[in-house]
Amino acid sequence: MLLGAVFLGGCSGTAPSTDSPGAESRSRVYHVQLQLTEDKDRAEAILSQGLRWWNQQPASSRPSLVEDARSSDTAVSIKWQAPFYRVRIGPFATEQQAETVLEEARSAFPDAFVAPERVDAPS
Repeated sequence: MLLGAVFLGGCSGTAPSTDSPGAESRSRVYHVQLQLTEDKDRAEAILSQGLRWWNQQPASSRPSLVEDARSSDTAVSIKWQAPFYRVRIGPFATEQQAETVLEEARSAFPDAFVAPERVDAPS
């Protein structure tokens, strides 16, 4: 009985944080991922289709892209992360903005989905 009391006494206090170091200095952005492929030529073809699709959308219906999110200067880009090429639209500040784009893009890109990404917060 005394052993149980000693053990429980050692468990008091707040639980340690499960966040990774520096998590407070990171934020989340959202992309619409059009394609995931190991084929660079396929990724470039989807990139061209994605750019054409994006540019055909009325400017008033396109959510603003996040600036300074370590992305390319265009709305549609390829991100290489071995062994895949990811063709994505974005980044967007909110998941809702990405979902809105996804709804419109689904007719041209049926396998598209929203992909969150952690990025370093601006200093």
